[in-house]
Amino acid sequence: MSRIRRDVPATYPAFQPKKNLLTANGKPIAILTDVDEDNFEERLKALRRSRDRAVLDRIGEKAKARGVDKLSMKQIDAIIQEARRERRSAG
Repeated sequence: MSRIRRDVPATYPAFQPKKNLLTANGKPIAILTDVDEDNFEERLKALRRSRDRAVLDRIGEKAKARGVDKLSMKQIDAIIQEARRERRSAG
């Protein structure tokens, strides 16, 4: 970690701790942010919640695009039962 603290400013002279994106070959690979002992866990939880929310949003968008967001619970249960039957008969 001390190597990162030492090397990042030298490698990325425009580094601004609160809003930096690390790229490789022009593609984003990491977001760099400042943390300390007091806020590390809180920041990590916030990042995970944000990531999880983004995943759920994408799932919702895909469901809406496919029209499955309008299925009733009865329809969903029927699909699940059919999939289970197929799995049992295949195995």
